[in-house]
Amino acid sequence: AVLINAANPGPAAIMAAEALGEVAGKDVRAPPMPSASVGYTLFPYQTLSHVDTGARIGEVRVTTQQANVSYPIVANEGRTRLELSASYQRLQFDYRELTHPLESVQAISATAFLRQRLTETWGVVLVASPGYADDFEGRASLDAFTSTLVAAGSYRFGDDLEVGLGVAMQNVFGEPLLLPVASIDWTITDRLWLKSVLPLNAE
Repeated sequence: AVLINAANPGPAAIMAAEALGEVAGKDVRAPPMPSASVGYTLFPYQTLSHVDTGARIGEVRVTTQQANVSYPIVANEGRTRLELSASYQRLQFDYRELTHPLESVQAISATAFLRQRLTETWGVVLVASPGYADDFEGRASLDAFTSTLVAAGSYRFGDDLEVGLGVAMQNVFGEPLLLPVASIDWTITDRLWLKSVLPLNAE
């Protein structure tokens, strides 16, 4: 039982819920909310040189526009955390002193990111992310399909830090690549956190 005696019961109720959660071993944090973001990035002109001779070829500038939406799901008293997301990105290329047929590339992808706690300290991280990237100038190609699969075991040091090691299979433009990965889920403060599966992505 918790008795709250405060003029403003809101914060006190949150503190009481956290205290009860600690005693009962339950996750009483507020569930994560759906989110959306858009962005624009400009990379200034860079000089292109011939690999063998070092001779100047020209310059290229890249601009990107991206949009992302995500929907998190928390179940099993916080032991299961699944984040579903979809993203779109467009890259635009501008050239100086040379001509090139590639003017823009567009990419779409969907991602399912699962963190499952098996015990109080051990868990697994699973990621599946299919996508498609193309200039959409010609016929569709199977090489334009991309995919990333990640499986990692994780160890929970506390409520604020969980790290893991595993392996990823990334297929980009028809070339499969096997990678070692390290995952981290670190709540630094109430307003600052780090989530990543390196070397694939980081937030």
